[in-house]
Amino acid sequence: MAVRLARKTLIAPVGIYKERVWKSIIRSGADKVYLITDSKQEYEVTTKVASELAVRSKELLMVNPVIVSADLSDIKDIYRAFIYIIEKERFENPSVDIILDTTAATKKAWHAASNIASAYGYTVSYVPGKKKISRSLVEERYKAEKDDPGGDVEVLLPALCIPTGNALSKDEIKVLCKLANKSYNSVTELIEELEKEEQLDKPKNAYEKKILRIVRGLEDKKVITGEEIGRTKRIRLTNEGEGIARGLIELDKELKKKGLSLIASLYA
Repeated sequence: MAVRLARKTLIAPVGIYKERVWKSIIRSGADKVYLITDSKQEYEVTTKVASELAVRSKELLMVNPVIVSADLSDIKDIYRAFIYIIEKERFENPSVDIILDTTAATKKAWHAASNIASAYGYTVSYVPGKKKISRSLVEERYKAEKDDPGGDVEVLLPALCIPTGNALSKDEIKVLCKLANKSYNSVTELIEELEKEEQLDKPKNAYEKKILRIVRGLEDKKVITGEEIGRTKRIRLTNEGEGIARGLIELDKELKKKGLSLIASLYA
């Protein structure tokens, strides 16, 4: 049997702090590096920074970073990118050690990285700047921003409530992916569809109780939420849950092209 060697992976959103992110790459000692660029056109510079970091990493560290794109102002897309990368790495090597670098992360990416690191028991790294902020620079920023009324208030909490080191189970992932593809007016409707897929014969009580436990658990973890409508409960994904599900589905589609399955093989 082949022995899987422990691997260290760094995941870093990219901004304008090229040298600070470079220091994080060096200090991490990572065997594999993912650089997340901002997909919005006005942040095209992040692609340039990532490309320069990739060249330097390949030449000096013999590490060839993987560049992934995401809208770093969209909490759902941030979770999608993080979860896609993390579960891809875990699929290839369950013992992988992952570091989430927030040196150049947006506020939302920092928020997501903190939540995910806590849930998976991973490390968050950050390289602060050394350049002193001058009074003139602060005044210049104030003049540029003082009249900006801002957009709508966005509430990023409640955050994920996944116990440290207790990642999502195969059954939880299966339910999340079902909710990402279809809305259900009740938990009963979800259970009936899952029972048909599993081709279950009676008695079904044990299976139904199992799915109810999974749904309650996902609610506790803040990845799905329920809305009471009369005697039924409509369930849907939270923003975090939708992002997580998108990442899982993206990875599963990629694996199926290779004849593999995330749900069937996860944590085997």
